[in-house]
Amino acid sequence: MDLTFIIIMFLIGFIGSFISGMLGIGGSIIKYPMLLFISPLFGLAAFSVHEVSGLTVV
Repeated sequence: MDLTFIIIMFLIGFIGSFISGMLGIGGSIIKYPMLLFISPLFGLAAFSVHEVSGLTVV
């Protein structure tokens, strides 16, 4: 795993959790689209819908 990948995944998790905590909604509503669309913007591997579903369950 690349260091950039780890940093981006950490930031997606942190920012998504922070926003969902501040709004009082479930975290998957925020993190699911972030995982689908943000990592390809940085040239990282794009996750499939099944992979993102598995990541948000964990």
